[in-house]
Amino acid sequence: MPFKVRAALLCAGLSTALGGNSALAQNKAALRSPIELPVQKTPAPLGSAITLGVGVARREPYCGVCTNDVGISGLVNLSRYVNRAMALGMESTVWLNDAGPVSAALGSAMGTVTLWAVQSVPISVSGGVGFVVYHQGDALYHSNTTSVGVGYSGRVGYDATVSQGLAVVPFLSFLSTVRSLRVGRADQVVSNIQVGMALRFR
Repeated sequence: MPFKVRAALLCAGLSTALGGNSALAQNKAALRSPIELPVQKTPAPLGSAITLGVGVARREPYCGVCTNDVGISGLVNLSRYVNRAMALGMESTVWLNDAGPVSAALGSAMGTVTLWAVQSVPISVSGGVGFVVYHQGDALYHSNTTSVGVGYSGRVGYDATVSQGLAVVPFLSFLSTVRSLRVGRADQVVSNIQVGMALRFR
């Protein structure tokens, strides 16, 4: 009987020792393993952006004696982000053409809205309403005309991100007056189509 008691006590002691060693090993392993916290990416802050672009544009007013209707165009847009999918701003465009004997220049100043409808697809769509100025000089008739009217514009671009503060944006845009303007000796709706490349700085 005493032998059985001693055997039972010995078994209980071994179990306690092994259990204690196992718990101690688990505690040491927990201390050696750092706690992995989820990494949270900080989104780009909202703010302002400036877009500068150059390209070529073709004018739509009829010009029977013009040798070329394609000219150089420029774009400047200053916008403020309302949220991550929309920005409001002001935009100015200019187009110059000297296809003798007729030279022409077009400029615009508009309020614009730029949208990024799908965040996973970096396509921007812009629309604007404002004023358009058109000037045309004709060396054959020794005439110069300048007209101002209300116009609208639209642009589609692909925002290729270079860094958090810079994107390269190839774009296609359209600009037109709402009503006819005086162009030379005729009244015409002034419009053009632009293809170019822009840099957007944030």
